[in-house]
Amino acid sequence: MAEKYDMGTPLGGERDLKQRLRDVRQRMSSPSADMDTSANATASNVTLESIAALLDKKFDEKLTPMTLKVDELQAGFETIKEDMSTLKAVTEEKDAMLQSNVDHITAGLAACNIEVEHAKGEIQRTKEQLNHNIETINVRLKILEGMKVDARPSGHDQQANAQIKSLEEQIKKLSSARCASQASFEELQVTAVIGGLQGHGSLAEADQWVRDQLWHSWSPSPTEVYAKGDFKGILFCKFPSTVEADVAVKHFKSTKYNVGGHSVWAKPDAPLLQRVVQSALFGAKHLMGQWGEPRSSMWIDLEESALYWKDEMALKVQVAGQTLNIENGPEWGAYFKAKEWDDIIGVQEAKLKQNVKGKGGGKSTGKAGR
Repeated sequence: MAEKYDMGTPLGGERDLKQRLRDVRQRMSSPSADMDTSANATASNVTLESIAALLDKKFDEKLTPMTLKVDELQAGFETIKEDMSTLKAVTEEKDAMLQSNVDHITAGLAACNIEVEHAKGEIQRTKEQLNHNIETINVRLKILEGMKVDARPSGHDQQANAQIKSLEEQIKKLSSARCASQASFEELQVTAVIGGLQGHGSLAEADQWVRDQLWHSWSPSPTEVYAKGDFKGILFCKFPSTVEADVAVKHFKSTKYNVGGHSVWAKPDAPLLQRVVQSALFGAKHLMGQWGEPRSSMWIDLEESALYWKDEMALKVQVAGQTLNIENGPEWGAYFKAKEWDDIIGVQEAKLKQNVKGKGGGKSTGKAGR
């Protein structure tokens, strides 16, 4: 069949099929078509069906590989599309992180410029004050040099010696103050407090975790990390400047970490005297709440170091050496004679006494490589 109708090529098979179809139409339209026997009609139908099946098979053989290729290409395009979407998301995330870091650095540089200008002004004022004090001392020394000295000891001699000794002490104090001012400027360090780290088992583990988070966010790393007393989830991190400390504090505030079910918090460290006064005031406020006073009626004025109930001053706290001076408002003295209040005052005064002996607490021994 293939040799007769040239079925080896699609075009030859198509021409033979058209010719045979024309022959069949002529035979069916001729008068002698009715004379065909049923056997011939059956043979003609079988031949057409065979040709149609053969053509379908040939078309399937030609089209199947092309269909598979198209399916593979479509699957490849879908994979490429997914990869491009993933790459776009990662790129946008990196861009956002880089922009955030640039904003931090820009804010840090601006704050650093302000700190430098402020420090320059302080140094200039200190220098002017020292020059004024030195001029005053020189005038006093010239006055002393012009005094007539008697060979015999007298009350005037003793008075002059006392004045000279007093002037020498003043010079030493001024010199010490100048050195301290210069040292505090050159070695300025600010401490940030980071809490909510109870989920870490040790000071060294918490120290490493804090350094890792700062390193991953391109934030400055502390020069020293320590805890006051035993580690209870709070770290004190020293930085070379207020700018770097502020960047670290802002990072932990904005990121909102959670370690072992505890929310991590951060704030700048306050001076000891300020912390003691604030702790006493907030302790008094807590006690008043336990005694039935509505919390909405109580508020604390940190500038005055006082606790108010509505418009009445209930309590005022001041530091005097190693003790706290408590000033009660009118009719509020009876409130603050309970043992719980004495315990709060005792704890804060113990902090003042401990500070006199020197800063306690363990320091992290792990030197992180960040």
